[in-house]
Amino acid sequence: MLKRVRNRRSDALSQMTWQALETLLAVHYRGQGYAVEHVGTAVSGSRYDGGIDLKLRRGDEYVIVECKHWNARQVPHNVVHQLLGIMVNEGATGAIVVSSGEFTERAKEAAARRGEVQLVDGDALRAMLGPLPEPEPEPAMASGWRNVDPAEMRSWRGARGVSLGRTLVVAGIGLATVLALVFVLRVAIGLRQAEILRREARAAQTIAAPTIAPRPRVAVPAKPLAAPVPPPTAPTPPKIQLGMTEAEKAESPIPKL
Repeated sequence: MLKRVRNRRSDALSQMTWQALETLLAVHYRGQGYAVEHVGTAVSGSRYDGGIDLKLRRGDEYVIVECKHWNARQVPHNVVHQLLGIMVNEGATGAIVVSSGEFTERAKEAAARRGEVQLVDGDALRAMLGPLPEPEPEPAMASGWRNVDPAEMRSWRGARGVSLGRTLVVAGIGLATVLALVFVLRVAIGLRQAEILRREARAAQTIAAPTIAPRPRVAVPAKPLAAPVPPPTAPTPPKIQLGMTEAEKAESPIPKL
């Protein structure tokens, strides 16, 4: 975690952009008799500069310079170790780390162990450059975040993130509204097309089906009702006569007693 500076300044140098600081240092070292090659992102326009902002040459000297325009946080020892590695790869005879603020104690110890690395803090830088005019504020370029104070970068990103978040919310609401309207419109069009198809189908059925005239209904005469059949009568049983008739009595002799 980066440490806060013990003495935060608010002057012309602290308000200067990192691009202006690189340019000002290039002018200063030219005045010291160095041939200066400005390779930082301030002039190259690239996103990364390989850890070198200025290359200084004077006779047998070849010195690489890295600028850290940090006003709120101390420059850590990691920067010193990285520049030492770059110095070896470049075959440089020395290296300078310039900060508009402060260095940590471990960074100072790392530089002291290797005499090739010189640290220039905010106090030494102000004494080296002398009085500076108040600069006009300029927006920091996205390619120069490597040299900007991390605290200021987080503040900028936080504000930018809030603004971006609001923009995304508004855009999301707008997109959802448009999609809802498109959905409703498509449903309405679909219902309308379905109704048209139903009407066309009914019309086609009406045209295709032949018209059959209704057959006249013929009245069928009702059948006459048959006369009722009387129920059958039972036969009269013959009369049984008891005894003889008068004629039989006359013909039959009557025995005498």
